[in-house]
Amino acid sequence: MNKANKMFNIKTTLLLLVLASSLIVFGYTSVLFSQVVWQKEVCNGVDDNGDGQVDENLNCDHYLSYLIDKPIKPINVVLHDQFIDPTDFQLVFIERLLNPVRKIHNGLRFDPKRLGLHYLAYQLKTYTYFQPRPVLIENQFEKRAVLVTNPRYLLTPTGKIKAKIPIDKITSLLPLNLANAILEKTAPSIPKNANHYLCYDIEPYDVSTSVFVRDQFQRGNFEVIKALYLCNPVEKIHNESVSEIVDQNSHIMCYEVIPHNQVNRNVTTRDQFGLKSQNTIRTEEVCVPTIKTELPNCDWPDGNGIVDHCFD
Repeated sequence: MNKANKMFNIKTTLLLLVLASSLIVFGYTSVLFSQVVWQKEVCNGVDDNGDGQVDENLNCDHYLSYLIDKPIKPINVVLHDQFIDPTDFQLVFIERLLNPVRKIHNGLRFDPKRLGLHYLAYQLKTYTYFQPRPVLIENQFEKRAVLVTNPRYLLTPTGKIKAKIPIDKITSLLPLNLANAILEKTAPSIPKNANHYLCYDIEPYDVSTSVFVRDQFQRGNFEVIKALYLCNPVEKIHNESVSEIVDQNSHIMCYEVIPHNQVNRNVTTRDQFGLKSQNTIRTEEVCVPTIKTELPNCDWPDGNGIVDHCFD
């Protein structure tokens, strides 16, 4: 029996040595210690981390943005994201409506999971200085370092219908209770369990790729020509009501596309700031899900690869 046990122990030891050697050769020594480090998943239709699932646990919805250009009465909010502590902002203009789209890029098709989730982009104003910073972004189009410069938009989860409700006429001609009842029945609902986003200008740079998109207004091919904004999930406080971040890891990059197709569609939108009749004027950007990694402030190279843009 002792001899049999010795032979078993020898065989077991040899097997473990062979296994360890194989893992070392193929770079998986961390498996032995249950510390496997997987590659990050990116919304690209590929199993990036090799676990047999594609784009798992990611928000892979894409958007096409349209110019609205609508003045509003200023709205005060407090915003807090991965870059800034709670900061006072004013919303002073509505500039964009983001529609969910079906997108095809390099033969891969992406369908929106939440067709009812739209976004309005409110132009921001603040008196607080923002410290520019470099980040690494990765999405279906590219992986590169970009320099984030200034806050530009707040994106709010928005419901939308393709019709213009005469809000002012209804509220002016009917008793308040009846007008509210009619508007409540006809107005789109506000999407729940969705991020707000704080979008930042980046140092713009040229991009050269193409996509096919289809939404409720149009379908066709677009050339992606310039990177413009990076959008972080953000916590919003308005009138002491807090809209918390739903998905901390979900980011968006927006790229200018051509042609800027004229659409001139009347819609009615509804978000946490109210019900509005809007006119979408023309196509502006495609916005894609993105992975973001913050970089040390001195890791920003110039055009010659020399690191000389360091920020205190």
